[in-house]
Amino acid sequence: MGNHNHRRLAPEPGVMPNLTDQLLDLLPAAVYVCAADGTILRFNQRAAELWGRVPLLSDPRDRFCGAYRLYRPDGDLLPHDKCPMADILHDGIPVIDEEVVIERPDGSRGVALVNIRPLKDAAGNINGAVNCFYDITERKHIDQEYVLTRAQVEELTINPPDSAASAMIDRRRGPAHLATAAGCCVNRSSISVEY
Repeated sequence: MGNHNHRRLAPEPGVMPNLTDQLLDLLPAAVYVCAADGTILRFNQRAAELWGRVPLLSDPRDRFCGAYRLYRPDGDLLPHDKCPMADILHDGIPVIDEEVVIERPDGSRGVALVNIRPLKDAAGNINGAVNCFYDITERKHIDQEYVLTRAQVEELTINPPDSAASAMIDRRRGPAHLATAAGCCVNRSSISVEY
């Protein structure tokens, strides 16, 4: 039947899939669960897609996260044993909407928004944690493009192009056309940019 430490993304032929795995795979978010020692107990297909790999379950080589590498939003390397999952397994303080950068084995990267909650027994001891995370890479790109476009529009309103360059601008549409294309509008009377 194969390696039991490996969580298959599809059941073997003739084998009924686990109901918990089926439910996890229906979720639009990536989800994984770690034991108190940080080993990965379960994950869904979306998590494997974002990680770009399928980690082994309960394997001490894959602790705290299934990503190949992690980085902080500022670009600094984030060791797995210092990541948000490791922190919560140590102190039990939930992590809400924290950004991390995930690097896949092929070198591609994505930005994820993580939300991690501790799993506690009846006595309040931490016996694991669950991480629900979302790929926000596209949103981050859009945000960066918006900031750049906004800066360009502001620059045009503060320092209009010289006469040679302005001859290339359609004077009938003017700065309002540039601003509309940028997703904002220019108030012609005060030449201010509104968002």
